[in-house]
Amino acid sequence: MKAIYLAEGIKAWDAYSLKEQQIGSFDLMKRACAAFVRQFVLQYDTQTTVQLVCGQGNNGGDGLLTGLYLHEKGYTVKIFMPASGIRASSERQEALAWVQSRQPGILFHAEEPVMLSRQPESVVIDALLGTGTNRPLEGALKAWVEAINRHPGDVIALDVPSGMAVEATVFKGLAVKADHTFTFQSLKPAMLFAENAVFVGKAKVLNIGLSATFSATTPPWAFLTEQEDVKTVFPPRSEFSHKGDFGHALLLAGSYGKTGAAILAAEAALRVGCGKITVHVPTQCISPLQSAVPEAMVSPDSHPERWTSAPSDGKYSGLGAGPGLDTVSDTALAFTAWLESQSTPLVLDADALNLLSLHPHLLNHLPAHSLLTPHKAECERLLGKMADWPTLLETSREFAVRHTCILILKNRYTFICLPDKRLYVNPTGNPGMATAGSGDVLCGILLGLLAKGLPPEQAALAGVYLHGLAGDLAAHKKGQESLLARDIVHYLPEAMLQIQSCLLPETGGHDQLF
Repeated sequence: MKAIYLAEGIKAWDAYSLKEQQIGSFDLMKRACAAFVRQFVLQYDTQTTVQLVCGQGNNGGDGLLTGLYLHEKGYTVKIFMPASGIRASSERQEALAWVQSRQPGILFHAEEPVMLSRQPESVVIDALLGTGTNRPLEGALKAWVEAINRHPGDVIALDVPSGMAVEATVFKGLAVKADHTFTFQSLKPAMLFAENAVFVGKAKVLNIGLSATFSATTPPWAFLTEQEDVKTVFPPRSEFSHKGDFGHALLLAGSYGKTGAAILAAEAALRVGCGKITVHVPTQCISPLQSAVPEAMVSPDSHPERWTSAPSDGKYSGLGAGPGLDTVSDTALAFTAWLESQSTPLVLDADALNLLSLHPHLLNHLPAHSLLTPHKAECERLLGKMADWPTLLETSREFAVRHTCILILKNRYTFICLPDKRLYVNPTGNPGMATAGSGDVLCGILLGLLAKGLPPEQAALAGVYLHGLAGDLAAHKKGQESLLARDIVHYLPEAMLQIQSCLLPETGGHDQLF
């Protein structure tokens, strides 16, 4: 897993890495720029004119070295060094001297932003300001950022868009509006929120070899889940395995007109390897459910259209409720009676969460380490209306601690809030998954993993990662616009095989879709 730090942590991580690796900051700068150039040449051919805007700090030094490396690879390079009244950092001065000693003819010094070419086929690389930005832009810096934002071609931010603070906040000032941000070592907190997407564009993390042990000494703001972290969730099965070895899940789902939610969740639970599943549904849902998922067993409710009575007794290893339930009064009574009788962790989604919102006293009966999976609207019904995503996230983290639960806040970067205050960020997934039923599939995945015996935390991290990976594979084959929730289910086997391949030395695994 990768650590995600706030600004002070980023600075400390750099310093720790330099000491641990016994290198200078200029060496780290060269390493970072080489990583960026390796990625850049994959996206742009040498016919592209590159314009670099380099500030007076270390980010400006990154830009200078990047310009040199691209020039050496055959690109037409222009380097702008705006005069801002700020004294250049020692690393930036070293970078300038080194570049001039190797290629004295490539520098183009300009103090006026009007000199920036507006040819749409050119690319502007923003290396004006870095992660230390903490005040509004003014004067020359403001003028250059405005000029960059007028550029009709691609704009790439080096590490962070200039002017944008990296903290876990919504940025409301002036900053570069990048099409792509190539950030070093890890995502920055501000990049995880929808409100800041206009500045960040598409984010790509470049590994520059910072210390892997630093997070053990300095706890990060959050961790980013990686494929390596979930590979042990699907170990090879014993030759003498039987279905009883892999758990029996109970799913409470479906109502008249919403049987599809139960179907998606049930099949997803089975697809992740759950041995058996019983689905408690109204009688009118039985026929379509068993036609779509013949492997599932049924516990029929006494009512034809909704949940009103307790499910049949059974020795279940995983319990989940919510997809397509409805929130009418008799369902609320049935849910209340069922929840009050539970003592093991549950998966609660959709209408189960809405019932908690309508009857908040039920939170007192929530079994410890239960998994709650709200999207933004469901979370705000539960916690109250929030001004922005950072506020919603912090309130969710407090909720997880207060109720000893795992709150999975679904978004482009899904946040997994643990009861011990740790925060995990999931990188997999894509906008095509913003479609009806996608959350039902996640509910089923989590239920299946919980039923197989995974601890709740591991089920949450692996389930969310797997859900997003299956969505990425589906989007790669079908496109984002055409993606349906059932496509996510259909690509679960391929996603699991990709994760399992990490366990096979001869394959070396696959590149993460991120």
